[in-house]
Amino acid sequence: MNEKTRKLIVYGLLVAAVIWGVYNFEPGRKRSHGPSANAPAVAAAMTAAVPGPAATIDIETEAARSWGEDPFRVVAAPARQSERAPSWNLGGIIYSASAPLAIINNRTVGVGDEVGGATVVKIDRTQVTLDHAGKAVTLKVASRG
Repeated sequence: MNEKTRKLIVYGLLVAAVIWGVYNFEPGRKRSHGPSANAPAVAAAMTAAVPGPAATIDIETEAARSWGEDPFRVVAAPARQSERAPSWNLGGIIYSASAPLAIINNRTVGVGDEVGGATVVKIDRTQVTLDHAGKAVTLKVASRG
């Protein structure tokens, strides 16, 4: 390593140290080297984290396991895919005989469009018919009053 490279490294470290000091030292803040003010809270948290008798391991059960099994591996239940029923929110209908439109789930759709896993089959003045997995779903305009 030549002298120029060494100087660049030293200057770079110096700049990094100054930047670190500017961001980490607050003026007027008193630093103590003794126990901190939140020492009781830290001690309480540490004792709460110590495992109790429920975390003990039964030696006989573990000795009966076949070789190659990890006794500390936590076997998680297989992840279930939650099958939520699809929901559609009919916001309104803009009806015209030639090109009716509906606002479903805050999206403007026409006949043949897909929204939320269903296809728009028919748009009337007061209702929209969707096809979801071969079943007809009817959305009606909420009446006011």
